[in-house]
Amino acid sequence: MLIPLRLRALTLVIAASCWLVTMVLGLAVAGDRLPRPFDHAVTHQVHLAVGGPLAEVLVSPTDPPLMYTLVAVLVLIALLRRRWSVAVLAVAGPAVAVLITENLLKPLFDRRYHGYLSYPSGHTVGAVAALTVALLMVLPTATTTLTRTLAWLVWALLIVTLTTGLVAMNYHYPTDALGGFSLALGVVLPGAVLADLLSRKKKTESTVELTAIQAAEPEGVVPRARESVEASRTSLDSASLDSASLDRATSREMVRRYFLR
Repeated sequence: MLIPLRLRALTLVIAASCWLVTMVLGLAVAGDRLPRPFDHAVTHQVHLAVGGPLAEVLVSPTDPPLMYTLVAVLVLIALLRRRWSVAVLAVAGPAVAVLITENLLKPLFDRRYHGYLSYPSGHTVGAVAALTVALLMVLPTATTTLTRTLAWLVWALLIVTLTTGLVAMNYHYPTDALGGFSLALGVVLPGAVLADLLSRKKKTESTVELTAIQAAEPEGVVPRARESVEASRTSLDSASLDSASLDRATSREMVRRYFLR
């Protein structure tokens, strides 16, 4: 289970809120060709703190080969655990989020950075979607509060790192990254809830099928099998007794012949 049952309603509320943030922010920056004051201020501070070589390192988690490798690892782990719906989520979550970004939202909002459509950030969407699936797969296996906290911290640190790198490399405005982050959660979180529901449905169907098979067995099969086992056991015990008696008789006959010769 990716998301505990008690948290599913909250998860869907968070997902809906993320969609709302993505759309409202997109409407606010729609048609822009220049940065907003917020974008300008944050970008300036990022450029002061992060130089060129470091920026390249920070943006590396968004590289497609790295993301594809992460998705492949997630799919492999899910298949080894026989979590078919989770394997589908690992592929479909990032793919659907990126498709929505590139084919729907970017043309819809028409925000541009250096002439290129930039809102929401496709780099951020793909990376955050894959990292969120990874986090949801790790959390159920975390047995202590410390490990769960570390998983959340690593997830958050990677997202802050890659978004900082995107801004430092002049690929996106900060609001582009924020919109991409919100969209990724808005797609992956409902997908995780759906994956849990499908897994639970499959388990329920398997249980019902097993119950039906057991109920369809002829009455008396188990008692007859038990009687057969008991009969076999009795036969073995009798054979053992006969063999022991024969051995004792043979021994007595050998002793008698020895003393009478």
